Amino acid sequence: METPALPEDLVYSRCARLLAVQHAVAEIAGGRKVDADPEALKEAVALTRKAVRSVDGAYACIIGGLAVQEHGYQRWTDDVDVVVDAEHFSQVLDALRAMNFIITPKGWLENRETGARIDLLKEGVKLHDSNLPLPHPKELGKNNGFATVTSIIRLKLDSGGRMKDLADIVELLKLRIDESDTIASQLPVSLQAQFAQLVVQARRELGQP
Repeated sequence: METPALPEDLVYSRCARLLAVQHAVAEIAGGRKVDADPEALKEAVALTRKAVRSVDGAYACIIGGLAVQEHGYQRWTDDVDVVVDAEHFSQVLDALRAMNFIITPKGWLENRETGARIDLLKEGVKLHDSNLPLPHPKELGKNNGFATVTSIIRLKLDSGGRMKDLADIVELLKLRIDESDTIASQLPVSLQAQFAQLVVQARRELGQP
């Protein structure tokens, strides 16, 4: 039986592939190349997962762009967004600080050597313009893994309507339009009307009625 790839290895391969495409387009169009290091992003994911494993009982789930990539929409991101349960948040934070991460003035963690960023998010807080607090990461996905599609959509719908988040939802829906009714049934009632509008948008872009 083939051994499944580790999340950090998947993150590395996607980052390297996207970076190569971006640089090729920049060469052709005369644009600016993205300054990023796939190895640094891979290490940030690996160290995040290591920090969670080092704390007995800790539970964490990766959200944001890396989770979007996991579900098929390959768009660029160069940081790690991870939700940690409230009970063990401080211990996981301390473990990452012991692994050469510092807290920046903007609140995220940055590796002193590589510059890789981790946005460590605590269960129960509200993000940006969100109305709903972050749930326990157990509700988002597997421990030390990626959030489910429904969880990603839930968080992005509640983000205050940022265009990037809405675009992510539409692209994810285009990959699984037949699952839209199931996803809708698992969302809070307060988010279902906006979700229905995005389903219509996804169908329109797919050329479906």
